[in-house]
Amino acid sequence: MSSMLTYSDEQPGISRGLGLGVVILIHALLIWALASGLGTKVVELVKAPLQVAILDEQKVQPEDTPPPPPPPKLIEPQAFVPKPEIVINTPTPPPAAITAIQSEKKPEPTETIPYTPAVADGRGNSRPPYPPSARRAGQEGRVVLLLQISETGDVVDASVAQSSGFPLLDNAAVKQALARWHFKPAMRGGKAVASAIRFAVVFKLNEAS
Repeated sequence: MSSMLTYSDEQPGISRGLGLGVVILIHALLIWALASGLGTKVVELVKAPLQVAILDEQKVQPEDTPPPPPPPKLIEPQAFVPKPEIVINTPTPPPAAITAIQSEKKPEPTETIPYTPAVADGRGNSRPPYPPSARRAGQEGRVVLLLQISETGDVVDASVAQSSGFPLLDNAAVKQALARWHFKPAMRGGKAVASAIRFAVVFKLNEAS
């Protein structure tokens, strides 16, 4: 019994010593490998296949992928050139052409009949009397009368064609022409005819009778 107990007590001590030696040996190998650079080479050998695989995957494309489309062609803008405006001027006939056509018509022959206007006869036509009120007011001026003369030379009508500016002087001239004046009648082709003439009467204070 005593010999068996002694054997069981010594066996665990030997195992612990042996394991401790193995651990020390492994650590020593690792230290040597790190010191000599063997560990770095092992790491590079492990990483190298991985890097090659990654590069190959990036370069290789599947066969089914279509190639990228070509870039679109850019069309250069062209300068805008406006169309020229064409103006067609239609010539119009000058007025001279119309005048020339009209002038081609020959004038119809007309008979020239001698005519002489009415004139005061030898007895003369007396000056109208100066209205007293117009003389006191200092009024004077020139009256132009339009006279209608008959075939016998009598004044059948008288009117004011141009006033003197004073009704007293105008009325005096009209009254005198209708009452006192007489003319030689107008003659056309040797025959007395009625006519109309203009006759002026001047009123001046220094010439009043």
